[in-house]
Amino acid sequence: MAGDKGKRLDPVARGRAARKTVPRSHLGDWDPSRRGHDALATILAQNTMRDQRLIAIRHGRMSASPWTYYRGAAAVMAADLASRPNTGITVQMCGDAHVLNFGLWNTPERSLAFDLRDFDETLPGPFEWDLLRFLTSLVVLARENGVPAEVADASVRAGLHGYRTWMKTYSGGLSSMSGPRSSTWRTSSPTSPPRTPSTSSTRSWRNRPANVAAAAPPRS
Repeated sequence: MAGDKGKRLDPVARGRAARKTVPRSHLGDWDPSRRGHDALATILAQNTMRDQRLIAIRHGRMSASPWTYYRGAAAVMAADLASRPNTGITVQMCGDAHVLNFGLWNTPERSLAFDLRDFDETLPGPFEWDLLRFLTSLVVLARENGVPAEVADASVRAGLHGYRTWMKTYSGGLSSMSGPRSSTWRTSSPTSPPRTPSTSSTRSWRNRPANVAAAAPPRS
């Protein structure tokens, strides 16, 4: 029994098993016919929980360009991703991990750390959703600024490599930890990945519109 439990918790085995559900070669697949929601309806459904005086301003900003739309349409992307298979590896997601939601934090040790800085859409979900939103944001922003496609592709590869490297580093540190947290989690490296948000950073989504996919957090 104990041996079975150990196998279930082994991160390498669990990751390899997830590839059967979501093969790496299928990560870029997209079938609009399976979308399951209307993007405009998803955005409009969120208006009921917003300051009505600011809705027109928000919509105007989103309509300015593909990049500004992308920034404001986290719920649309989450609902789109919810129509696809996922790894089943659930984490507390940022929910809106595009590149401009990363920045500098002042740590208790009086040093600067590069990290996620926007948790108003955090909720539990498949780990790869944050990663996909981050990497896609590099491509969308590159197109917005006229950056060559090969540079955007290189940025995606570098971002993915950095994520994998630091997750491997952190998973190694966790195996030797006696408690749920350790000082080894914190790093001053500007390439460090996001830390798990604290409880005070989370929100409840029990009041989200019923016609928005359950996995799709509203954009505030």
